[in-house]
Amino acid sequence: RRRGHHPAHDAPARVGPYGGRATARSPARLHHMRSRLPREILVSASYDYACDAVVLLTLATSGRACILGDVQHHDVALTPAGALARQALLRLPAAPALELDCWVVMPNHVHAIFAWRGQPTPPLDVLVRRFHAETSRAINQLRSTPGARVWARGFSQRALRRENDLDIARAAISTNPSRWWEDEHNPQRARR
Repeated sequence: RRRGHHPAHDAPARVGPYGGRATARSPARLHHMRSRLPREILVSASYDYACDAVVLLTLATSGRACILGDVQHHDVALTPAGALARQALLRLPAAPALELDCWVVMPNHVHAIFAWRGQPTPPLDVLVRRFHAETSRAINQLRSTPGARVWARGFSQRALRRENDLDIARAAISTNPSRWWEDEHNPQRARR
């Protein structure tokens, strides 16, 4: 084999899902690129948050453990750990151009919609790291579990580019507690 050569390079060109050769921006190529990049680069390079933008953010607890609360009568009763997460979430938009639009703390995850209003702010991954660090420290102190993992690695983000997307995301967040029994990550769902 030649140095730097891989047998896969001899394979015929891949065809993208919409026909044509798989380009640098095609889903197949992006998946290949994502598997080789560190998570921090993927998150901050995926969207320009210095412009007007609205993003749905989801943060899950480690192992989807239900440490943040319990759903009772279509409402979330927060545990002390959940109350700490709520307080940290409300403090997160410290930059004047960043606002927290809508949010919910569920037993094992948090959903939040953030809006950037045309001025540079800290990148989303920096905000999430700040939230993870602050809440992990406080929750571990509360639970006497120093150094224990509280949050799952990374987070889910979705840019809401149309007003309709924003309305759908807001409705999903507001009805999330009433749909908790349908959630595949609800540990009590399997027992029902």
